[in-house]
Amino acid sequence: MAPKTQCEYPAIPILALVESQRQKGEAVTDTARRLLIFEALAALHGAQHLAADRLGISRRRMNYWAEHYGIRPKDAVKPVDNP
Repeated sequence: MAPKTQCEYPAIPILALVESQRQKGEAVTDTARRLLIFEALAALHGAQHLAADRLGISRRRMNYWAEHYGIRPKDAVKPVDNP
């Protein structure tokens, strides 16, 4: 299977999303990484090891990036609505 070329990727406004969440002085790539880590942790209820697996990084790297960005797994957990 040949790698995808630039024109084969879907036109999703990822750059606009990342730029809208960018903090002052933060590189776009750092913003994207921070958002991915937070979203993975939120989707997996704060389970760092599962989030690391989903992102294809080691648990050690996940711990490093979460700490680097000040993301605590319990802060990323989506609140459960109680009726």
